[in-house]
Parts: sequence; C-alpha cells; structure tokens
Amino acid sequence: MKIACLLLATAALSGPQEGGGAAKAPRGTLVVEKCMLQAIDDVQVPAQEAGVIVMLRAKEGMQVEANDPEPLAQIDDSKARMAKLIAEAEKKVADKKAKSEVNVEYAKAAERVAGKVVEAFVKANEKSPGSKPLVEIERVRLDHERTQWQIRQAELDREVEELTAEAKQTQVDAAEEDIRRRRITSPIDGEVVEVRPQLGEWVNAGDPVLRVIRLNQLRVIGFVNAADVAPYELHNRSVRLIVELERGRREEFEGRVVWIDPQLAPNGQYRFWAEVDNRLEASGDFWILRPGQEGTLVVDTKLADRPTRRKR
Repeated sequence: MKIACLLLATAALSGPQEGGGAAKAPRGTLVVEKCMLQAIDDVQVPAQEAGVIVMLRAKEGMQVEANDPEPLAQIDDSKARMAKLIAEAEKKVADKKAKSEVNVEYAKAAERVAGKVVEAFVKANEKSPGSKPLVEIERVRLDHERTQWQIRQAELDREVEELTAEAKQTQVDAAEEDIRRRRITSPIDGEVVEVRPQLGEWVNAGDPVLRVIRLNQLRVIGFVNAADVAPYELHNRSVRLIVELERGRREEFEGRVVWIDPQLAPNGQYRFWAEVDNRLEASGDFWILRPGQEGTLVVDTKLADRPTRRKR
C-alpha cells in the first residue's frame, strides 16, 4: 500500500504565510499530515528444526519478553535429548580415562625394575667378568629402554583421552544446541499478533510459527516536497506526533527524525521517518498508538541551519 503524507505548511524560515492559507504553524515548525504509523520491529519467528509441535503456550495478544527461558512453543526434542544423554555418558567415560594415572604409574614402575635389572647385570659382570654375557646385558638394556618408551606411550594415551573428553563435551554442547533450537522464543519484547500452527501439527525448518511486533516505540512515515523542504531541515529534528482517537480525543507523543530517504519519488517528494515513544492507556492493558494509524507530525525546524561545505 502506498503511504502518502501531505505537507501542510513550512514556516522554518518564512513564518506563517499571508492571506490566511491553510498553514497556521508557528515559525520554525513544519506540519505534515496523514503520516502512517508502522512497527519498527515486526518479526516472523520461524521453526529452526522440523518436527511436531508438542507444546504451544503463545496466544494472540500475549505480551512476551525477548529470549524468555520459558518457551512459547516446543518442537518434539525427544531424539535430541536422547543424543545428549548418550554424549554425556561417553563424556564421563572419557573423563575417567583422561584422569586415570594407572597406565603411566605402571609404566614408571616397570621402568624402575628394568633399570635395576640392568644395574645388577652390570655390577655382576664387574665383580666377575664374563659372568653375564654381553648379549644378555644388551637384552636387559633393551627391556629398560622399552619401558621408557612405554612411559611416553602411556602419557600420550592420557593426552589423547583428554582430547577425546573435549570432543565428547563438544557432542554434549551440540546436543544441547539441538534441544535449544526446538524451543520457540521471541527475539524481541513485544506482543504476539499471530500464531500459525496448532498443537500437534508438523512444522518444517523455516516455517513461521509466531508473529511478534514491538509496540513501545513506533515509526512514523511521511512525505514532503523537495521543492519546499531541504533534508537538512529535517535531519535529527525533534517531533510531536498528534493523533485523533475515539470520540474526538487527541493525544501527543514525542520523538525524533531518524532517517531521510536520499531518493526522490517521480512526484518530487521524498520520504522520511521519525520514531516516537508509545504509551499505555490508563488501564495499562492497551497501547495508545497502533501500526496502521494515521497522525500529524509537527517537526521542530527552528535550529536547522544550512550546512556549509567543509574545506578540503
């Protein structure tokens, strides 16, 4: 739907026009009518994984908080939970092996015994030359050297078990992430305005589950004529939004211009928008401003000076 905004008056520099025209804005203000209100954050919350909806807490009109620990909907995660249990059990086994000193201590004990055997053979040969053949001495020395390598192998095996334990922890983390991805939460604070699936229905990854909009702050979109208003006159200007409500009731809201479209439309107008803070009704149950409403923006332009070109 094309949004139109009618420029009523610009008195930023010239003040009210003579002749009693429609513009009766105070000097230094710009009045723009029929501006459309729009949600700044309007989020379609998707299913991240395929599965059956086994819990659905969300309802239209429900106020929600971003990343609430209690999910708004739940996709069946029984397989993911089973995978986590298996990964946790394997992690415990790997931790036990990684912390065990048995193989290392045994290898060290074997090395000490082998060393004493070599020492005994050498001393025996010193006391009685030839009592221990050289080939026997070389054999026990080889046995001693082998036990030294066994120590290194046992230490390497323990390091491998530590790395295995880390890998198992990664599997546990991956299983937890699979469980988390089946919990549907809102990424923003806001109000649920649409719930797509029903309890027990199958959803595919990427299917919309909820639609949530944020209402505590809204965008107000307007158009002005480029021939009448320069962008610098609107840039970062404070605004008042005036809306007509039920039975002639009027409410005003404060805000600021946050964006000006650098493009011109074929009719010579350009778009800008402001963001205004919303308020709750006295009952505290409903917001006064709603997306789709129209209102009038009064832009404060009295501080808007023409920018000068910077020297290079």
